[in-house]
Amino acid sequence: MKKFIILSVSLFSLLLVTQAKAQVFEKGTKLIDAGFEFQESFEETVIPVFGAFEIGVTDDIGVGAKMRFWSKHDVNSLVIQATGAYHFGRFIPVEKLDVFGSLGLGVNRIWVSDYAEYSASSFMISPQIGARYFFTEKFGVTAKLGVDSYRYDDGYYDYGSRYTDVNLALGVSFKF
Repeated sequence: MKKFIILSVSLFSLLLVTQAKAQVFEKGTKLIDAGFEFQESFEETVIPVFGAFEIGVTDDIGVGAKMRFWSKHDVNSLVIQATGAYHFGRFIPVEKLDVFGSLGLGVNRIWVSDYAEYSASSFMISPQIGARYFFTEKFGVTAKLGVDSYRYDDGYYDYGSRYTDVNLALGVSFKF
């Protein structure tokens, strides 16, 4: 019985060590994502491009920043956000997979080129779920599904209206 307990504890410990090594995201991990972010109403606009940076502050939590831009017919939009993410690697120990949930808080600025009076800014909140799959130690792909919620309180664009857009981001990820 004693041998069985020792063997069981040893195997369980080995399993934990193996799972810990399988975790893609950990403290100190630095990630850069870049790609396209399709919005619910993307047929009306050029597909927005995005870039994001994240650094692991613990094995499960990362903080960073995100920027998204689109432009069509002299109408421009720029989103800048601070982000926080929780990575589920300890619960989903797949060797090359990073599953996460994140929250972005920031500013959405929209303007018409050459017409400063047609501009507006808003606070934006953006919860997302996402996953990254790494083909190599440093290169992978990312997919994120999220919601942007914002309200313009000034300018030309529907003063006081609240907007909610569903978006799907697809891109590449670099880990260093």
